[in-house]
Amino acid sequence: MSDKSGLIIFDLDDTLIDTSDVYWQAKESFIDVLYTKNISRQLIGDLFEKADTKNMSLLGFDPGRYLQSMNETYDFLINNYNVENSTSTREKIKESGNRINNNMPNPIDGAKELLEWASTKFTLALLTRGIEELQLKKIKHTQFEKYFTTLSIVANKDHTTFKKVVNQLNFETENTWLIGDSIKSDINPGIQAGIKCIFYRYKHHTYTWTQEYGDKPLGKFHTITNLLAAKEILSK
Repeated sequence: MSDKSGLIIFDLDDTLIDTSDVYWQAKESFIDVLYTKNISRQLIGDLFEKADTKNMSLLGFDPGRYLQSMNETYDFLINNYNVENSTSTREKIKESGNRINNNMPNPIDGAKELLEWASTKFTLALLTRGIEELQLKKIKHTQFEKYFTTLSIVANKDHTTFKKVVNQLNFETENTWLIGDSIKSDINPGIQAGIKCIFYRYKHHTYTWTQEYGDKPLGKFHTITNLLAAKEILSK
């Protein structure tokens, strides 16, 4: 057992770094490419979200998913709204889609301060979904890796995923906390694993992941809207 008072498992995207903002910027750039007086921003956005919801179930967090959804949206507009099929437009769409790989998310307010504080009192682990190359690129960009004893990048999270991290670090679930922004992927599997959970209610000024929200919680948990509010909960 570590001499630290417990273990904290952190999520990455939209918990420690503002990933949704990168996706929002990519989507807005794509809409800017296709928007005309005859094709509204709302229509383009709605068609894109429909395509991306389908591709999320097929491709998950593959960084190429957004570009595929953009191209499918463009194809639909060509076939149904008399939009011209243009090579130059395809290139601009490609630039928009590549923002997911090229534009790294910034840390969320309070993330670095919370990690610095928590790392002196707890063992910290990072458990994130996604493609390994991209997730490691994000972590390196933030320079947050120094705070974590272990980094785990997985395709999906469930209660066994969290228990595996706890067991690997020789802790018990009753001495483990989890901080994440998703009821579906963080809080519910954390509750099922017997871990104490803190739900960070991420809020972007515009963008919402329609594919990720709406699940009902399976038990009790703490809720914060500011990362630094976790310090008071963890101190108790």
